[in-house]
Amino acid sequence: MTLVVVGILLLLAASAFTSGTETAMTSLDRSRVHQLAETGQWRARILERLLADRESLIGALLVGNNIFNILAASLATDVLITLTGHSGVVYATFIMTVLVVIFSEILPKTYALRFNERFALFMAPAARVLVVVLWPAAMAAGWIVGQIFRILPTGGADKAATASERIRGTLQFMANQGSLAKSERDMLGGVLDLDHVEVGQIMTHRRKIFSVDVATPAIELEKMLVNVPHSRIPVHDQTPDHIVGVVTIRDLFERRRDLPGLENLHGLMKAPWFVPETRPIRSQLQAFRAKRAHMAFVVDEYGDLQGLITLEDIIEEIVGEIDDETDAVGNEFSIQADGSVIALAAASVRDLNRAMDWNLPEDDASTLGGLVTEVSERIPSAGETVDIADFRVTILAHEGNWLENLRIFKRPPDLPSVADTPKVGDAGQN
Repeated sequence: MTLVVVGILLLLAASAFTSGTETAMTSLDRSRVHQLAETGQWRARILERLLADRESLIGALLVGNNIFNILAASLATDVLITLTGHSGVVYATFIMTVLVVIFSEILPKTYALRFNERFALFMAPAARVLVVVLWPAAMAAGWIVGQIFRILPTGGADKAATASERIRGTLQFMANQGSLAKSERDMLGGVLDLDHVEVGQIMTHRRKIFSVDVATPAIELEKMLVNVPHSRIPVHDQTPDHIVGVVTIRDLFERRRDLPGLENLHGLMKAPWFVPETRPIRSQLQAFRAKRAHMAFVVDEYGDLQGLITLEDIIEEIVGEIDDETDAVGNEFSIQADGSVIALAAASVRDLNRAMDWNLPEDDASTLGGLVTEVSERIPSAGETVDIADFRVTILAHEGNWLENLRIFKRPPDLPSVADTPKVGDAGQN
């Protein structure tokens, strides 16, 4: 009798270890296990091999856990029937339910969740033995489950999240929990966005480009640069959209003695570099490094100038805005007391999203004005209101075909969209 009781306790302990091992290993970050394995820890190497075939591992642990639980319950039932008769079945059911639930499920799983790395590393060798011993049973159970899935209308497997999506989810969760600052989340998110954001989304629009005509005498350009906060000056021929070169401040000062004799900028400028607006900014960053350049002009599929991109623009996508003494601070949008934002139509959609933690669409246009025009499929007049996703945009001012100022606020869920709002005079009409 004593040996049977000891056997029951050992089976419950084995059940607790398999239950806790399952929880610890399924909640463990595989990248952390790989990091530990790279340091030479033999337990981490065993654990990494086990996690490489997660289905076999889980199958073996579940088979083992159920074997231990059922065998312990059977022995307890036999003992109690011997001691109390047929009522021993009831006693055994109650006692084993309490013991299994508390000591073989809740307690080990709670511990494993709190100390998953420590528990998983400790149990890795034993789990490896269990997987080898119970491999045939685990494979048979897995085959049966697979056949059942063939019959059931499962609707196909869920799409697995990419590594980038998992990291984004982790960053968002940590930010919501307060363990990661917004600036840190934005910086790490900016690194993940390098492959997804195109040059056209962060470029400086051609309307904002300061350039000089190639016919400008070099000595006049030197005088002009006193009021220009740029170290590289685009040079155009006749129209600002026809860029023919770039003059750098360094070259200008190195050849300062020759400037009076230069009637134009042909002998001073360097050839411009043109890149497509659809190029990912990671590729552009690598191109900047390879060419040891800092500025390129962005063109569309027809070769028409759209704007310019600088190395600083790409770096700011990662670390946030980099302002120096020549930058105008906070001149593109301002937050109002009611939570709305008044912004220039030329402001970047992406910059506003990062500043406000909003999710305005970034794929349709790079600027707020472009986004409003794209969604409206026309150029709205001053005073008009447009709904974009969960946001309401009011046109404050526009000049010709170009929007100037906008007011944007996040629309409450109970506020009807502009399309659903009755127009004046609509009442009573059929």
